[in-house]
Amino acid sequence: MVDDRDTASTWWTNLDTLVNGDPKRVQGLLDEGAEPQARLAAAVYRASAHLHQDASPQQRRHLLALDAARYGDRELAGRIGDVAVAGAPAPWRVEWAVGASLDARLRHPMEGDRRSMWSAATTVVDGRPVAVTGSHFGVLVWDLSTGRQIGEELEGHEERVFAVGTAVLDGRPVAVTGGEDDTIRVWDLLTLEQLGEAIALDDSGDEVMSLATTVLDGQPVIVSGGAGTLRLWDLATHAPMGDPLTGHAGGVSAMTATTLDGRPVVVSAGADGTVRLWDLTAREQIGPAWEGHDGLISGIATAVVDGRAIVVTGAEDATLRRWDLATGDPVGAPMIGHAEAIREVDTAVVDGRIIAVSGSIDHTVRFWDLATGEQAGVPITAHDAPVWAVATAEVDGRPVLVTGDANEDLVRVWDLGMAVVAESAALGEAPAGHTDDVWTLATSEVAGRQVAVSGSSDRTVQVWDLDAGAPVGDPLTGHTWAVTSLVTTTLDDRPVAISGGGRIIRTWDLATRTPVGDPQPAEDGHTILGTAIVNGRRIVLAAGDKLSRPGSSVAFYRIRMWDLATGEPVGRQLAGHPQRPMGGATVDVDGRPIAITICDDRSAKLWDLEAGEPYGPRRLHIEESARFGHIAAATLNDRPVVATTDHGTLRTWDVTTGKQLGPNMTGHDWHIETVALGTLAGRPVAVTGGGLGEAAVCVWDLDAGEQLGPALLFPTHIRAVAVTSDARVVVGYGTEIAVLRWTGTWAA
Repeated sequence: MVDDRDTASTWWTNLDTLVNGDPKRVQGLLDEGAEPQARLAAAVYRASAHLHQDASPQQRRHLLALDAARYGDRELAGRIGDVAVAGAPAPWRVEWAVGASLDARLRHPMEGDRRSMWSAATTVVDGRPVAVTGSHFGVLVWDLSTGRQIGEELEGHEERVFAVGTAVLDGRPVAVTGGEDDTIRVWDLLTLEQLGEAIALDDSGDEVMSLATTVLDGQPVIVSGGAGTLRLWDLATHAPMGDPLTGHAGGVSAMTATTLDGRPVVVSAGADGTVRLWDLTAREQIGPAWEGHDGLISGIATAVVDGRAIVVTGAEDATLRRWDLATGDPVGAPMIGHAEAIREVDTAVVDGRIIAVSGSIDHTVRFWDLATGEQAGVPITAHDAPVWAVATAEVDGRPVLVTGDANEDLVRVWDLGMAVVAESAALGEAPAGHTDDVWTLATSEVAGRQVAVSGSSDRTVQVWDLDAGAPVGDPLTGHTWAVTSLVTTTLDDRPVAISGGGRIIRTWDLATRTPVGDPQPAEDGHTILGTAIVNGRRIVLAAGDKLSRPGSSVAFYRIRMWDLATGEPVGRQLAGHPQRPMGGATVDVDGRPIAITICDDRSAKLWDLEAGEPYGPRRLHIEESARFGHIAAATLNDRPVVATTDHGTLRTWDVTTGKQLGPNMTGHDWHIETVALGTLAGRPVAVTGGGLGEAAVCVWDLDAGEQLGPALLFPTHIRAVAVTSDARVVVGYGTEIAVLRWTGTWAA
């Protein structure tokens, strides 16, 4: 039981508090305690804090055990799994997990609207530090102290919101947003309502690429940047103020407002690679353009360093530059460290140092000491997509950073004080893993040890020792694109993996981790549909090219088959899908190898691989409105079974009859992205994983036709699951994998 007498000096010693306590109350305790144990417990809780509030204590127990394992503390993961939750046993234990995307500097992962984040700004509302973020069509407001969204999404924009700023109007905090729909909107941050009509730029043909707010002659104004022009608007009345300011040869992609000698100025940057300084009172450019970048400049900020006002810019050339605000002269050398274009820049004061923060297309956030021009601290590498937005703020006297990227629905808040220290912020030693999303998983046995094999968008295949909880050697390289399909089998009694990606299919000896034979070209698709023994030979099936019949306008896609040992084509050409098969599986029926292939045209066909023709019922009989998404097959209780998914629904089928077994199984709130079949303590089960919008694993009792316990939540999208022969489930989520073991019992 949670004891309300828990104090700030002891909270991390009571794991019951973390599992069963009110998440809002626990969040308030996380900054207390400097001991390593307290710091680790706080980092574990924050890793998936965006999920704790809406999770049940049973689900929270699983999440916390998972995140402890991700930080490399399997003993802590086990103790969390032992915490009692009323009426909720713990049939699943987290054995180990990869923590590649973890970072102890994270304060809040804030779950958003499942859309890319394009822009951000920070301000204070009623004494609370808040962030305002722009995404596709909408604007969200966040409490930076609690990590919670404030109110509902602010609706009005019809396309991407590229620019966000904040200001004060008549003593009230407001946000100003602009974007691709050629409008600027003003929002009251106290009521979360739009103020007045949108400012429409339709007649000018300008989209709003950037904006800033300032005060001119005592009047709050908006400055917007579009196709080569800057425009001024009265913040209160929304009326235009004078003619546009011209000078940039391309779009005005970034701007910031400040003062120079007491006069309001705007510094703008554009697609023409120049920086320009504007006197807003005189409505004219000050001096010549500042040149130095090669390509579009999309990030800009100001700071005062050693008493001198400077401008910091980040550009498509992957460099940051410093400029003297008064003279326009470069300050020091370019700051180099990013591998790709920089998208956003902001500045902050951290422990007396003036720091710049940059977000990049290379998925990283980097920190720079503006006095020396050197990188500060360790880059943030937790994002798995281009970082489009960065903004700094202060929470409870501590500098923080807000970041968002082009993929995830998470807005992240980071401790800037920890970010710029020289050493890494890591607290544990979880094994390293893939550097991009895991798309596919399979299991095998090598020298008597259970292994998993994973394929990733980082173009590699990795072998994992499931008992040791560690990768086996270096990743296997050779694919030129994401590895999105993978199967394991044996060849001459040797365990092998077959991987598809980058228009080639490769075979790997899992014992030696070396290639077997030459790659199979796969110009027409590298989706592996399965393997089987056909007439004594191990064959591989994959999606093939289109086959047109002479004299007919009808065309079908072929299923390629080749001998795994020789690489030579085998068997008759199987063709029947009007679109390229997107998935498949194989299973033996009465000793005959049968393939099941699915297609986006709502067809699932069965093939007798020895006869080279359709098998028995020829297809799976499905209701007219249903579709096939993902597929798995296995022999369960001596019956050949195939499982298919349809959005959030799971179905199983008897391969011999083509008819559905039992009811539709529903439990996912979003699309199922992966399915696997296996047995747990002799009972047949299916395991499914949800993708973007619902990162959860569901386990299904196929005898009962129902979900086995609540969904197991994960920090991010799940694209791969596998079931081992010894009651373990391997889950691929984001760039990481985790291994869960079933320790429950079946009801009599």
